[in-house]
Amino acid sequence: MAQSNLDPIELSINVNATPAQVYRALTSQNELRKWWAPRVIMSKNLVGQEEDRLIEMRLMQAEKYHLVRYSWWGQQWDSHQDVTVITFQIHDLGASRSQTGEGLVLEVSHDGWADLEERNRQEQIWKMAMNTLEGLLAGKTSKPWWEQKATKGSYRQVKMPALKSFVENIEIGRNAQQRRKLNQGIWKVCSGLDELGTWFLRENEEEFELRHGSHRILGMNREGEFLLFWPELKKLLGANIDEFQNRLSVEQDVDVNIDAAHQKFRADTISIELWIRWCQDVFSQLHSLV
Repeated sequence: MAQSNLDPIELSINVNATPAQVYRALTSQNELRKWWAPRVIMSKNLVGQEEDRLIEMRLMQAEKYHLVRYSWWGQQWDSHQDVTVITFQIHDLGASRSQTGEGLVLEVSHDGWADLEERNRQEQIWKMAMNTLEGLLAGKTSKPWWEQKATKGSYRQVKMPALKSFVENIEIGRNAQQRRKLNQGIWKVCSGLDELGTWFLRENEEEFELRHGSHRILGMNREGEFLLFWPELKKLLGANIDEFQNRLSVEQDVDVNIDAAHQKFRADTISIELWIRWCQDVFSQLHSLV
């Protein structure tokens, strides 16, 4: 079991609403779709906050007008991140069920984090979601957070030419000639893999990915590092994963850890030609399994 040693995500809002109104906002499928996620299916315990990431959310405890607790687990999370727990506490400051009175304080704690990247991603969503909820409970008409602006972690589908400026601005290497050679190598990878999958560029243009359907396979960041998303590859390749792991380790002379959420490979330390062929064979295998 993973060690959950990261700080919980903790937020609170003070609103002039009744406990009944707040409780409904936390437990009603229709209400949750207004501020928490565009896709909420309570009967299947599924939530989709981002287009390519499904979360299992299960009601663990409900004390009417006082407390709501959900378990929260991402289907694409790495195996070292266990189920997390969301706890809402409603503190009545004098409001009755029919009058707002002095309002109330709603506190949320999201605990159990072992993966810093996932925790930080969710914290950003929490801040936007709670701001949306506060507006709704105040009777304001506002768009949900996912419609107001593209989130830092969201991606948009693009064609390969849209990645050109990203690749050209990767600056690693001791001099201009080395950087130019490396950028050419990275672009050669993109060209060699184009049309094998679908390109997605992060909204803040700090990373791009090549996906097979909805599955993240390969990424590249601003530091000039390729990323392989092992949980997705293990799920799709099944028993074939060992062969690809061993081949990659031998060809690139690196330790390969398929139990990681993702593994980074610096583009200036690998054989570009062997990398391209390995990736092409991975996608060929994926297409053969369809």
